[in-house]
Amino acid sequence: MASTAASPAFCAIPKKSISPATARASLGVPATRFLARTPLRRLVFVSDTLFFHHIATKLRSFGSSNAGPTRAVATMAKKSVGDLTAADLKGKKVFVRVDLNVPLDDNQNITDDTRIRAAIPTIKHLIGNGAKVILSSHLGRPKGVTPKYSLAPLVPRLSELLGIQVVKADDCIGPEVEKLVASLPEGGVLLLENVRFYKEEEKNEPEFAKKLASLADLYVNDAFGTAHRAHASTEGVTKFLKPSVAGLLLQKELDYLVGAVSSPKRPFAAIVGGSKVSSKIGVIESLLEKCDILLLGGGMIFTFYKAQGLSVGSSLVEEDKLDLATSLLEKAKAKGVSLLLPSDVVIADKFAPDANSKVVPSSAIPDGWMGLDIGPDSVKTFSDALETTKTVIWNGPMGVFEFDKFAVGTEAIANKLAELSPKGVTTIIGGGDSVAAVEKVGVANVMSHISTGGGASLELLEGKELPGVLALDEATPVAVVWQNVVQKGDLVIDATCGKGYDTLALLRLVADDTGKGRVFAMDLQKDALEHTSSLLDQSVTADEVLNTELTQLDCADLYLINVCTRLSEFGFVAAQRKLVELYAMCHTKMEEIVPDGATARLVAFNLGYLPGSDKKIKTEAETTLRALEAATKILAPGGLISVVAYVGHDGGRMEFQKVQCFAAELPTDKWTCCKLQMLNKPLAPVIVLLSKRSVVDNFHQQPKN
Repeated sequence: MASTAASPAFCAIPKKSISPATARASLGVPATRFLARTPLRRLVFVSDTLFFHHIATKLRSFGSSNAGPTRAVATMAKKSVGDLTAADLKGKKVFVRVDLNVPLDDNQNITDDTRIRAAIPTIKHLIGNGAKVILSSHLGRPKGVTPKYSLAPLVPRLSELLGIQVVKADDCIGPEVEKLVASLPEGGVLLLENVRFYKEEEKNEPEFAKKLASLADLYVNDAFGTAHRAHASTEGVTKFLKPSVAGLLLQKELDYLVGAVSSPKRPFAAIVGGSKVSSKIGVIESLLEKCDILLLGGGMIFTFYKAQGLSVGSSLVEEDKLDLATSLLEKAKAKGVSLLLPSDVVIADKFAPDANSKVVPSSAIPDGWMGLDIGPDSVKTFSDALETTKTVIWNGPMGVFEFDKFAVGTEAIANKLAELSPKGVTTIIGGGDSVAAVEKVGVANVMSHISTGGGASLELLEGKELPGVLALDEATPVAVVWQNVVQKGDLVIDATCGKGYDTLALLRLVADDTGKGRVFAMDLQKDALEHTSSLLDQSVTADEVLNTELTQLDCADLYLINVCTRLSEFGFVAAQRKLVELYAMCHTKMEEIVPDGATARLVAFNLGYLPGSDKKIKTEAETTLRALEAATKILAPGGLISVVAYVGHDGGRMEFQKVQCFAAELPTDKWTCCKLQMLNKPLAPVIVLLSKRSVVDNFHQQPKN
């Protein structure tokens, strides 16, 4: 049942009464911003995503008696192309902004096709669902029409990777382009000419954006590298095309650079390098709010040394940033962050690959010498510090790694992360020179994630909002709550899998590189299981899975989806694992499917009937209450039960009232129970959240203050 946005009311469910008159004791909400992994569930109502974040932060703060203040993070929780079904895409013209800004040599040959390969999963997903794909990209910084910046040299490689012939347009707007779009078959791909040949692109002129938008029915942004720019093809077109959603690459970038950093597995370490403090101020300040360990390297360390009164010889120093360096050291100490500077450095008598070099303590750099790399003792100290971590993000080299003599420190860090990644440590390479470093060492494929963005990665790590992401459609509110609770590797239960959107969203929240994440999804209707299986087949991309297979075991009521992952350019560790289990059984039996000794981090209910099916077949109050009782027994401390109750259909309001009574009777010393409902839309769905308190959170440490 559809409804429009209305004023939501968030209330703690009272213990003794469920009267609306007494149930609206509102919790105050701070003015926070929120950065989320991309949730995918498509509910049939709209609400304020930020409001749900406030709920989630309140639940986390109330959920533990020793919880400190929750940390606000900047963000965007957006819809993804994974939300769109085959019916949404088949025969539709889809404008896809990709980042094909690849380097070309003097003969117009591609020297690095990483960004082209990164764009392939989204394009294949779209053509596989019968969409007519219109690709838009920039190349270089042209001043008007410049032949050497034409996208024509990219067509052969793009066609090869897609396995189809890509059609190239000579322009990006105009009658000839419109004719090519009109002749595009289902599953066909048209590459527009360099969008920056028009100055209106970077000026984000509405008329130009409108002309681009007129070519298509919907919009997908998969160009993370330009998401920090408000250009016509990244931001302007969203005003004229709906839906406007994130592509698989953009979604993955947000998953890692946002999700894993804002809610990391701990201990969480950040490695920041580069030549200047000034270029990394925002990143360092932001990471000090989130990490447990901060390792600094590169040319910036000499500004910190001089701020401490040490001699730095002729090393690079930003004199106007000495006070800032001192304040950052003090801030780290106040925050309880272990900030490590190199204890020794490799110095040189000149800035050149053939310079004379030697290793000295960081406190003994002689005049006339400059530091160009971290020393062997520092490499060991840094490696030891990383040994116990669960999440590591790296941005910036440790030295002048372009010179082999001064690349040892950077290569050592790359090899250390390559050693940790197969052990289950989430390793994220945050764009820029760090990417070049891991590729040079040959360990890029081992990392959990390598960002394709340069400036966009930095701005995201700084906590800034990206215009190209902000412009996209908002994600489902209840999924925003989930992402505050669920982490990679968790076990979660979709108690009513329906058409599979919740199952898919949960899969993307819990699946990690070691195969520890699990989603158990349940439904009595065969149609629901088939819908869910089909959605997973369509939406889990080639870089994430090799194949999915639906098998029915001897037990008639058990279905399994086996998902295999392969080593890909995105760095997933080759492993075969079972990520999703689909059970054709009543959700009252969920205790039977959870392994002995295991607990669930989240149990999600979506009550009512299956959309598009027999409305007489729906969840019933009696079995829902029994299922909720079972959920309370298998839920982990700090876990969450979420219930979306549809009150507009026959029996729906009574079922909701029963759920509300159940929640109201839970002991307040063990549970925090809240609901969200629209005061001026009485038939809108109501969300009930039951958070299990814990003195010590067995899953995640509390956020840093």
